[in-house]
Amino acid sequence: MFNIEKVTDYFYKIKTNTVDIEIYANKTILKKIGEDDTLKQALDITKLPGIKKVLLMSDAHQGYGFPIGSVAAFDYEEGIISPGGVGYDINCGVRAISLNVDVEEVQKNAERILYGLYAQIPKGAVSDKAIYYLNEKKLRQVTFEGAEFAIKNGFGEKLDLQAIEDNGRIEINNDCLTNDAVERGKTELGSLGSGNHFLEIDKVEEIFDKKIASAFGIYQNYPILLLHTGSRGLGHQIAIDYLRLFKENANQKKLSFPNKELTSLPFSDKLAKDYFEAANQAANYAFANRQILGFKALQIIFEILKKPINYTLIYDIVHNIAKIEQHNINGKNQKLIIHRKGATRAFYAKHSALKNSRYFEIGHPILIPGTMGSNSYILVANESDQTLNSICHGAGRVLGRRQAIKTLKNQDLIAQLKQKGILLLGDSKKGLLEEAPLAYKDIDEVIDITIKANIAKKVAKLKPILVIKG
Repeated sequence: MFNIEKVTDYFYKIKTNTVDIEIYANKTILKKIGEDDTLKQALDITKLPGIKKVLLMSDAHQGYGFPIGSVAAFDYEEGIISPGGVGYDINCGVRAISLNVDVEEVQKNAERILYGLYAQIPKGAVSDKAIYYLNEKKLRQVTFEGAEFAIKNGFGEKLDLQAIEDNGRIEINNDCLTNDAVERGKTELGSLGSGNHFLEIDKVEEIFDKKIASAFGIYQNYPILLLHTGSRGLGHQIAIDYLRLFKENANQKKLSFPNKELTSLPFSDKLAKDYFEAANQAANYAFANRQILGFKALQIIFEILKKPINYTLIYDIVHNIAKIEQHNINGKNQKLIIHRKGATRAFYAKHSALKNSRYFEIGHPILIPGTMGSNSYILVANESDQTLNSICHGAGRVLGRRQAIKTLKNQDLIAQLKQKGILLLGDSKKGLLEEAPLAYKDIDEVIDITIKANIAKKVAKLKPILVIKG
């Protein structure tokens, strides 16, 4: 069905009537990408108005509408915006914090830290438990202020903002939240969620570039707190509500799409602009959520170790979002609507987007978590715009959630990981099986492709000590 052209051992193309689908993979990963509807979904994206570029990263797999692990760029004037191209978990992202304490002290107290975090960090798919409860006025304030709201209310320091994508706040022009999103958001600020969301403490297994690692605050004997979550029910509800509104509007205008999951509107449309604002409000909520969770987790660890510990926020990075950016495509500088779904941005040293970041001189840390039983990586981008300053965001699934449960139902993951020196706690066996390491691609292979394709270089490899899941 697909005529795949091999360009290099780590880069492939599929020619279409509009733009090439560019794929970062090796032979093994390419075969896995072809086992679900990832390529068909990518082909459907090329049929949307104003399309300028479609990328599949090495962790790509089938998602809703757009594949997870994809990047799609549309012309600002003639292109569209698609809720399916952003996803339901708007500004799902990763935060890494380096702790200035010997890793052996954490390992010695690992079980106490595990149970302390598990007991005090709110988790679960739908939650009325939050670290910070909100009335409607404060909820809306969070969606305008982002991480700064959390810092003003005692969760962290102003210096943290320099180590957060967009400095932890996207400018909002209009309040476009839906009423149901407001109600869901009131009770979930400072909660982890479930699914692939996690909070873990890792040890630095290997450092590949000591100079850059030191600039990031990463040292061989320092543990790193890694957390992964997003905009919770508020972002999910925005996706639900605006998809419905988009479908109603598209029906009225008699618009057609390659499939119903790709419902979209011209970016010039008022409803499209409203969705963009609402999605950015959800992104700000997510920045505040990770700021609060990270700070709360530090407090719990300090209490257990019975001493305050200096820490460095390494970075906080996004992987489900639409942004307006300038990029060079085919020798022409263009204003684009970039959809990164399960893809992370990768800005290299002295990129203009980092001018207010502490990482302007070296490029920002790229945080790529593996699974609860495998390595995670911290990278830095090479100077190139070949991927629209984008990169993979994780390992990428090879088994769907139901398939993982069916395949792995007799496995005791907690016991298996304990044998590897990794402590694990989760709310349910079913939830853990869905996120088992065998349900994902090999993170080392995914990273290897990224490096050999010259997108980025490795700074550090991390290995989990303890993990909590919702």
